[in-house]
Amino acid sequence: MVEYTSKNFMFLKKSQLQHLYCTLEDDELICYKTPTNGKIYIDGRKIIEELVQRIGEEVGDIERFNLNQSINRLKNHMTHDIYRKFHEVRKVGNNYVHSNKGELIAPEKVLELVHNILVWYVSKWEDLSCEHLEFEKPPLSNDIDEALKARINE
Repeated sequence: MVEYTSKNFMFLKKSQLQHLYCTLEDDELICYKTPTNGKIYIDGRKIIEELVQRIGEEVGDIERFNLNQSINRLKNHMTHDIYRKFHEVRKVGNNYVHSNKGELIAPEKVLELVHNILVWYVSKWEDLSCEHLEFEKPPLSNDIDEALKARINE
C-alpha cells in the first residue's frame, strides 16, 4: 500500500494547529481528482474562521462579527498580503457555498493560500520558524491514486 504524506503542511504537526494536518493532507489527495469538489473551499474557509477567532482572542477582540468584518477588524495585526489572502479564501468559500456564484479559483490555489496563511500564523503567533516554507503543488501521479484508494477503503 502506498502512503501519502503532505510535505506542505508537515509544520503543523509541531504547532497548536496539528489537528488541521489530516484535513489538509486529505485535501491534497483530492485536489486534482475532483476539481469542483467543495471540500477544499469549505475547509479553507473553516480554517481561516478558526485563525480569525484565535487572533481575536490573542489581541482581545473577541466580539462576534461576520467573517468579513472580523478580518477587517484584525487588519492591523497582519501584513497586507496576508490580509488579502484571508479575504480571497473567505470569498471563494462564500462563492462555493452560495450556488457557485462568482469565480472559483483552482483548488490547488486555495491550498496554496491556506498554506501561506498558516505559515504566517505559526511564525507570528506561535513563534515557530517556518517563514521559508514554500508551497509545492500536490503531486499528480499513480502513487496519489493508490494512496487515495487506500484512504477511501479505510
